[in-house]
Amino acid sequence: MNKYSFIFILVCLLLAQLANSQTNTDTSVVIYGWELDENLITPQRANLDTDLVRFQQDNAVIKKYSSVSSLNDLGSAYLPNNFFDRDLNNDLLFLPSYNCYFDTYNNTTYKNTRKPYSNLYYINSGQKSQKLEIFNVSFTQNATKKLNIGFDLKILSNKGQYRYTSIKNKCFKLYSSYSGNRYNFHTSFDINRYYSGENGGICDTLDSEIKPIDYTTNFSGITSTAPPYTAYVSNKIRYIDGMISQRVKLFTIGNKNSDSTNFDSLNAKKTIAEPFISHVIIMRRTSKVFEENEDNTTISPIFHNYYSNPLLTYDSIADFYLLNRLQLDFETKIKNKIIAGIFANINYDFQKLSYYSLLDSSLLNKTENQLNSIDSSNRYTLYLKDSVPFVDINKNINISNVYVSGGIYGKFWGNFQTNFSAKLYLLGYKAGETQLNGNIITQIKILKNPYLFKIQGTFENLVPSYQLNNYYSNNYIWEQDLNSIKRIRLSSKIAAPSNKFELLGDYSLLRNYIYITDSIPLSYGQNINIFAIGIEKEFVFWKFHSYNKFLYQVSENRSILDVPEVIFYNSTYFDNTWLFKLTNGKLRTMLGVDVHYNSSFNGYQYNPATSMFYQVGTQKIGNYPFIDIWFNMNLKKVLFFVKMEHFNSDWNRIDYYNSISYPANPKTLKFGLSWTFSN
Repeated sequence: MNKYSFIFILVCLLLAQLANSQTNTDTSVVIYGWELDENLITPQRANLDTDLVRFQQDNAVIKKYSSVSSLNDLGSAYLPNNFFDRDLNNDLLFLPSYNCYFDTYNNTTYKNTRKPYSNLYYINSGQKSQKLEIFNVSFTQNATKKLNIGFDLKILSNKGQYRYTSIKNKCFKLYSSYSGNRYNFHTSFDINRYYSGENGGICDTLDSEIKPIDYTTNFSGITSTAPPYTAYVSNKIRYIDGMISQRVKLFTIGNKNSDSTNFDSLNAKKTIAEPFISHVIIMRRTSKVFEENEDNTTISPIFHNYYSNPLLTYDSIADFYLLNRLQLDFETKIKNKIIAGIFANINYDFQKLSYYSLLDSSLLNKTENQLNSIDSSNRYTLYLKDSVPFVDINKNINISNVYVSGGIYGKFWGNFQTNFSAKLYLLGYKAGETQLNGNIITQIKILKNPYLFKIQGTFENLVPSYQLNNYYSNNYIWEQDLNSIKRIRLSSKIAAPSNKFELLGDYSLLRNYIYITDSIPLSYGQNINIFAIGIEKEFVFWKFHSYNKFLYQVSENRSILDVPEVIFYNSTYFDNTWLFKLTNGKLRTMLGVDVHYNSSFNGYQYNPATSMFYQVGTQKIGNYPFIDIWFNMNLKKVLFFVKMEHFNSDWNRIDYYNSISYPANPKTLKFGLSWTFSN
């Protein structure tokens, strides 16, 4: 038994004892959850993921995006294949590749429960030398009717099936909320520690006779003949943040009916108006260390420049981020049938970026001839920059911005909503950046079935982040002044929840789109149009279910921005609940097949130094189905699954790449369970 299995069993026993000891707890309400809006102020109801349906989907990235370009291992860097899921302008270039794995202030689900609630989640797969283990534990409890506190702990260990790949990720979140009539607050504190061993991709052509562990890789490691295969090249990320959001109702204009016990009277409230003042503060500390520890004797197959040290790479990129937001809201309610509001806020953010790369001081200031005389392999001549042999990288940059945003919103008779907002940067690095957004949502009945219609429009004039313009490391240095990204986006949705149907449409017109190459970000000065239409539909016949997601997207310039035209996901399963009259018990089971597919497109190459993907346009990937066979079971408060992942890996085709040089793992047997305590 390894340490994670032991911890899992121990925590199970402790929390079970805690749950059973709560004999006087009010059990009239189980639990509900919510998240905060874009401004981290207004609660919005959120569903808690405790259902047996799609419980077998253990990969949070695939569960969210359906199709991604990735490095094949759970926990590895990824890029969504649906263009409209991508972040065009993140202030840290490497962060979007790992966002799904980290606990952050903006992915907190707050909870309220009248009885202690805890959940244990465990996944295991693979042989000892290639084992994947995931262990999650969460706990929450209300101290009073209005005050809640909870924590989440996540541990992922993935040794990988290909040589020199290994991932370790540890996340801890502590959160609390208070929901009062006049005052409420939300707070969260997150710690994340991430490690990834990098092999640079495989060098060989896939062969059904070769085991994944025996392929030659671009990067090597400390051991090459027997596990554990410890990589020379690695990425280490540390992410810590804290957030406090507070909101105060200043006063109430108008009167409510005082007879709160009479339901009809309660619904006949008079018109009231309520002003609010809110304050949000966010602090974040992030660092990424890229190390290449191998004593290089040949030129790297991936890196072609070494600006600080040709024999050893140690790059550190760190940032400290602070945001202060002050917001005023004014909301009016008319007999609970009409709700209208207006908000405005002023924001100040500050970011300190630090770049450091270990310098080989013995080579500093040497001329090209001197380098050649001491370099038998004649490597140093490749690493000149502006005729200067080596660069001492140790920079600290301070960036700040002042911006305002505001908007109006309305809800009318429960079936019509509008929301319009704008954001303008007044001072600082992003001065002149603007964002306009508006949406209309309505719900009507057609043939007695409710249909939801949503239309949204967005205009953005985005100043490129500092790192897109300025970057410093041992392998990559660029200093440039890219033009602002201009984007018009129109989207729509038609949904019929009763028929389990959704139709989605998205269109973007991009100008000055910034795309990543193997050496530098570049701006494409012409227009690019991209269009997507998606359909989600579940078919039910007796106890058979077939859930389908289909996306068709087109980019008019595939040399600059290529995406798979077709992305398809299908989950077909037999769902049955077994009743045991003798014990009055129930056992729900599902037996099914999942299929993931995307059409062929120009694949993306992963850069381990920057943790970004770039399009090379020389190799096609895709046009291959990934098939999983699985069995789910629900017994009381325990969910269980067993799955043969990538069941079809040993069929006719073996060219199953998730990105260039990174093939998917062959078939793997997984099992997992989720155990909920609420007592």
